[in-house]
Amino acid sequence: MSDNRRGVLRDNPEAARTNAPPSGYLENILNAAAAADKENVPTGTGFSPTDKAAFAPAATPSQPAPNSRKRKAPATPPAPQRLPTSDELEDIVIDAPMRENCDQVRRKINRALDAGIITKTGLAGEIGVSVKSLNGFLREHGAFKGQGYSSYPAAWEYFKKLDAVGYKIPNKTAAAKKQKTDSADGAEADIGKVDVSDIHLEGEETDEVPVYDTCDEIRRKIDAYLRRPGVTQAQFCRDIHAQHQSAKRPANIHTSQLARFRGMKGARAGATSSVFYGAYVFFEKLRIKEKKPMTQHRKDMEEAWPNGFDRTDDGRIAALRTPSPRKLLDIMDNVTPATSSNAVQPIQHYKRTLVGVRKVTAKKKIEDHRTVVTVDNWTVVGLTAHMKRYKVDDLVVYMEIDSFIPKTNRFFELWPRMTDVFDGEQGLRVRSHVVAGTWSQGMIFPLEQFPEITVYYHNRVVKVGQENATTEILKYSFADHLGIKKWEYPTHERPVTGIIGELSALIHKPGNWRIQDIGNVVFNPRTVNTRTYQVTEKLDGVSMHVYKVSNSSKDLLDFFPALRPLPIADKPDGDGIPIPPTMQTERCRVGVCNHSHEFFDDGKNIYWETAKTSGIIDKIHQIPFRNIAIQGELVGSHIQGNTMRYPEGKHEFVVFGIWDIGAKEYLAFKTVELLCKTLGIAHVPVLGYGPVTKYGKNVKELLAYADNLGTGKYGGLRRGLDLQG
Repeated sequence: MSDNRRGVLRDNPEAARTNAPPSGYLENILNAAAAADKENVPTGTGFSPTDKAAFAPAATPSQPAPNSRKRKAPATPPAPQRLPTSDELEDIVIDAPMRENCDQVRRKINRALDAGIITKTGLAGEIGVSVKSLNGFLREHGAFKGQGYSSYPAAWEYFKKLDAVGYKIPNKTAAAKKQKTDSADGAEADIGKVDVSDIHLEGEETDEVPVYDTCDEIRRKIDAYLRRPGVTQAQFCRDIHAQHQSAKRPANIHTSQLARFRGMKGARAGATSSVFYGAYVFFEKLRIKEKKPMTQHRKDMEEAWPNGFDRTDDGRIAALRTPSPRKLLDIMDNVTPATSSNAVQPIQHYKRTLVGVRKVTAKKKIEDHRTVVTVDNWTVVGLTAHMKRYKVDDLVVYMEIDSFIPKTNRFFELWPRMTDVFDGEQGLRVRSHVVAGTWSQGMIFPLEQFPEITVYYHNRVVKVGQENATTEILKYSFADHLGIKKWEYPTHERPVTGIIGELSALIHKPGNWRIQDIGNVVFNPRTVNTRTYQVTEKLDGVSMHVYKVSNSSKDLLDFFPALRPLPIADKPDGDGIPIPPTMQTERCRVGVCNHSHEFFDDGKNIYWETAKTSGIIDKIHQIPFRNIAIQGELVGSHIQGNTMRYPEGKHEFVVFGIWDIGAKEYLAFKTVELLCKTLGIAHVPVLGYGPVTKYGKNVKELLAYADNLGTGKYGGLRRGLDLQG
């Protein structure tokens, strides 16, 4: 029966009574049509003309169906429908208003993922968004949280199209309940319940079982387990709650807690959650019960974390803790940790390790009574008479290039060389230079010269053993303890004006690991040929950010300096410079910053001047994201001594990335490159994409490649390479 026919019957009850067919006729036609549809009978009226059941009188309450109380055998479940592809849905137009909020769309997405009809990557491809955008949308919680993600309208439209073609997403929970009800013996079987109570792990009585998985790995296991037939989230929550046995065990674990943990992203994100610990213990017992071997990931984690993964740090605690082992940087995501709170959280920025304990890996005499000592992949050249005290495998204190050593009694031997001034303090800037044809990069000192480090190290040796203590101390930075600062070159010949506040905590400060520090990670034999990098030229400029934040994002705007007229120095009681339209539009706020401060558009600031002449202030509104920060380098004739040889007075803003402020993640590198190309925005020169072995088989070859890049577009030497992966 058509929709129009039903409308007539519903909207004109008098006509319905006048033209009504015999009692039970419509019901039997609809029932017959449904039966024919299930059997794929091609009919014109919805039933077969030979189907006598269509004309049978309807059953009445006084005539109950025979055998109505007889237990029915469980019906054979119908074969699952094939999921239509985006090509098959392309011609369907949805012009209905969006009435489903973000949480409702998220529930549909999670139901589809849990049912196993599509993967997250497959869904992202079907709706035309990146996996990062989809993950960001799924991490949000709240009816109106996530409206800025393109995944929200795209997923809504996708599911509406599925509804239009009659496709129903399987309800896994309902199917499990039906399987219980229709069990052959009539008993309520515990579908999906796995009994692991007969497995015992050391430390479970006090909830101190060592954990050898990251949060992301546990999330992967949870997703896979929930796809098993009959497994429900409620039962799984009961199972993992049963793994908590101490007096401090949680009262219960709700499905909302499970959903919150699954929505996070990052190796540490959710480490303090009761879901993380309970799920790990459950899966470890399940592995033992099913007699499955340990994975290579598990073995690596056990080697790197002998005492178990740190469950007290979920990535939001800014304290001196053991960072992730360098050998596991390819497993650990320690760049932009996610949070378990719905509230806006500041970003933990990358911080370079200026001073640390390193191990001497090689030593070699060269000409002119000099000796080269290698720590990790760094080479330090000194007089042989001074270098003879260092031996291979010795622990030393290493200070990187651009460390600023203050003039204190501790470093009295360096006083004659301390002619640099930084932040009003006299000291020594550690530089790289060539000695006897060999690069000397940094400075080394005997470990015994720093009693606070040696005392800490020996205390850790007593507590955890020498091997574990050495592993820990090699990861720490002692720059703050020793008063060592990062030298900042006087970057501008022109003074910077119009500072209105510090860089917002929501904008991630980009930072690079040096290849000498993570060479063993980049050239890890297991990943070196599978990981893809964007390789770009490293520019000799200064950090610059141009951002926009929607006026409707009040929770984000609170983290940015307040906008008010800029006071004039010689007129303190005046009205000041009014807020220009470049900084505040009807739809959003626009800001320009360097690595530490935000600036007012006072007509004199070099950052604002460059942003306007490059056209980025107008073009940022054409990028289809509500809250973003375009990040790049300010380069030109008045920057860094003009090593790139720009013509006098010429400056550029050259983009290398776009930070999604709401999602707390970077857009894909190729997406950024394509956006810049489409909008005519300067992008850092891309040398290529591919595995790092395309440019060198080891650290030494990669450094040699970087040293021979030649000159840039204005004749200045290229500074080096940036690898983003």
